[in-house]
Amino acid sequence: MNTQTTTTSSLTTPPETLRAILAALDTYTSTDKHRAALTLARLTPVLVEQPDANTPRPTALRFEATNSTELVEITCHIEHTLTAPALIDPAAILAAMPKRTETKHHAETVLTLTPQAWHLTHGVRTATIPATGEHTWPNTHALWQDQRSNLAPHLIGAPMLARLAKLAKHLGTDHVEAATMAHTDNQPDPRRPLVYTLEHQDLSARVLIMPRRRN
Repeated sequence: MNTQTTTTSSLTTPPETLRAILAALDTYTSTDKHRAALTLARLTPVLVEQPDANTPRPTALRFEATNSTELVEITCHIEHTLTAPALIDPAAILAAMPKRTETKHHAETVLTLTPQAWHLTHGVRTATIPATGEHTWPNTHALWQDQRSNLAPHLIGAPMLARLAKLAKHLGTDHVEAATMAHTDNQPDPRRPLVYTLEHQDLSARVLIMPRRRN
């Protein structure tokens, strides 16, 4: 799908939460500049069930990044005004984040997305990062279908496991669960992707990893 910021929208979050999300996304973006969309991350508004009629409906965002063989999806309850998916450059925004010593006196950071630029505001300081324009994001929704719990033997590259460990560190958790994605003849199929899930406080993430060939 084509994804481009066409209106002004924003998200508001504690700086360390945003820093953790951006660092996790940056771990899974591609370095292939010929596939520009994969060097970015996608933000998508998520519908959240309203607790009751007297409580305002909570807001949430889903963050995604992929390097074509791995896909990370992070969901966070976060205040935002996005009404459609948008693409960001997590590395560029992460580089513009204030130092941790500068964030302790301000509880929130605001990231404003416009068609021309992204504005990162923390206290009285605002950093501006050029927007990326229009890119086609891959159809990742279908990859998550038919997820099951029992596993078949898989061959996974060490760099993939290293990125998974780095993701867990960014999110502040050491609890990781795995599930296979599909079965063949009612048996786990080692040719289908593995999914790892991680949760920590208000953040939840899942990573889809394609298995490697054995020959």
